[in-house]
Amino acid sequence: MLKLKFGIAFAGALGLAISLAWSPAVAADSPWDEVVNPQSDEVWMYMSEEKSVLDDTSYWGPEPQVVTAPLEMAPPANESIWIAEAEKQAKEGSSGDGKSLSEKAVDPTAILKQMQFQDVVIPETYGADGYANQFILQPVLPVPASKGFPLTQIIRPTLPYISTADPDGPLGEKDAWGDLTVLDLFVKKCSFGTVGIGPTMIFPTATSDFTGQGKYQAGPAFVAIINTVPKWTLGVLAYNPISFAGDDDRDAVSTFTFQPIAIRQLGDGWYTGWGDFTMTYEWHSDNYAIPLSWKIGKVTQICGQSVNLFAEPFYTPWHDGPTPEWGAKFSVTLLFP
Repeated sequence: MLKLKFGIAFAGALGLAISLAWSPAVAADSPWDEVVNPQSDEVWMYMSEEKSVLDDTSYWGPEPQVVTAPLEMAPPANESIWIAEAEKQAKEGSSGDGKSLSEKAVDPTAILKQMQFQDVVIPETYGADGYANQFILQPVLPVPASKGFPLTQIIRPTLPYISTADPDGPLGEKDAWGDLTVLDLFVKKCSFGTVGIGPTMIFPTATSDFTGQGKYQAGPAFVAIINTVPKWTLGVLAYNPISFAGDDDRDAVSTFTFQPIAIRQLGDGWYTGWGDFTMTYEWHSDNYAIPLSWKIGKVTQICGQSVNLFAEPFYTPWHDGPTPEWGAKFSVTLLFP
């Protein structure tokens, strides 16, 4: 069984790091003012009518995550109407850029700080006997674009704690940390949505030979998200890390991973679709896995904290080599808009 107590300290440290999120700052001589959103205690930016006549109406400081009016435009003359609209958007979960928090939560290119806790339950594994499990820690660390660097950076480390199925009988179940994977994407908005490229890296942090590959790996990554279809988030994420150093006794590794994304917003924070499991092909062994999955999720608030909850059962009908046969993923993600 999964030993969650080994992950408590690590999860707490990562959660603390994520919670130290920056808040928008406005220079003293900027035409932008601040108002506290009464629904979430977040700082909202606005510009009074008299300040809108200034030549310099740009926002100074980091890109704000919650803004109800375009930065280049002043709000209505009646400022109270603008603030009332801000309160309405807060109740409905608006992220302030025309996308709901639910839409941003399923978009891998969104500027949204997250701390994901996932558990993958695997009752059956091809080529092995017994129950397997993966508990996954996955923070999402966005770095917004700035005047000095026009691309948004999305850093996504992933660290699993793995309980293996019994491969052949005599080895027994193994419980250990797996390899650390880091996806580092540089994304930019375009006419149809968002595109991005960057490196993916794998570090041999596994505490058992059975839960890691024993190799340092690096390779290219690509993402494209289409946001022009109403209520849909469509796209693809692909990457291929290649081993270049590590344990000489371990086999070389080069795995192509393809993740299609098709998520439909249902309203009131609910969504459904395909977007979390990946298709893989290992170039050296010719092993591959093509799973089918479908998830249902909801973005809501628990004790004032925005969270993304989902469940996603899966089945792998096409495969060659050891891979999970069927199971389900359950996820609780803390959102920091």
